[in-house]
Amino acid sequence: MELTDTDLPSVFRDADRAAKQAQRGTLRWTLVRLTGAVAAAIGGAISLALFGKEWAGAISALGFGAALVAEFVLLQSGYERSWYQSRASAESLKTIAWRYAVAADPFPASLPPAKTDQLLANRIRDVLRATGTAGGVNASADLLPPQLIKVRRSSFEERRHVYLRDRLQNQLAWYSRESDRNRRRSAYFRAGLVMGEVVAVVFSVLRFSGVIKVDLAGIFAAMVAAAASWLAVRQFESLATAYALAGQELTTLQVLIGATEEPRWSQVVADAEEAISREHTTWQASRRVVPHQRSA
Repeated sequence: MELTDTDLPSVFRDADRAAKQAQRGTLRWTLVRLTGAVAAAIGGAISLALFGKEWAGAISALGFGAALVAEFVLLQSGYERSWYQSRASAESLKTIAWRYAVAADPFPASLPPAKTDQLLANRIRDVLRATGTAGGVNASADLLPPQLIKVRRSSFEERRHVYLRDRLQNQLAWYSRESDRNRRRSAYFRAGLVMGEVVAVVFSVLRFSGVIKVDLAGIFAAMVAAAASWLAVRQFESLATAYALAGQELTTLQVLIGATEEPRWSQVVADAEEAISREHTTWQASRRVVPHQRSA
């Protein structure tokens, strides 16, 4: 028996899909804006005379125009806010579904099925309202997929095994992979920024000495500023640290859960879900979004 993301309520998949689409839109247009700013700096620093016309001004105009269009799209589309809200919704819905599936608080195995299902529907509705994503969810969403019910109705030992393997171990593997990936990307970008600043200093000295006339230092300054802005958007370093810390906490809880018996099951699962929630709450706070407080 297993429980994967495809077995969770469809509202989770809707929110997850919306978050990924909004993230792609945010990053795509942010990249266009930064590239346009660099192009404008290049046009302002060089001289490009062809057919009796100075084309450098046209390059600057196109760069500024692209940056302006990208800024307008980001403001009007709401990509960034949709990304944060949909991600908050998806993570909250995922933890609710897992609590339901393994009969953890607030869905203990002793609760009658009808009350349990109604409570699940209420909690899902509360999340969608709190995160402002109710309008993007299919009205005919399947809140109780067969596999979710099957796991809930299985024995305690089976539920514990499924939770350990499909929730904790999968989450731990994801944290480890993403922490390493973000740490590498942060190191690459930091090295690139240092190199760009060194080159800018060299070109500044050469221009001051009269060796070159073109303001290459200004171009590199614009490139460094764009790279720094991209680094701030992606937050590689802070994500690497947050994922590593969450992974360490889950590693400890994994040992505890493996030895937990049914009387303490609900609380231990709640602790594990809170550890995952804290990582995402930190991410939301870093994006200046008011986190949705998940109910225990």
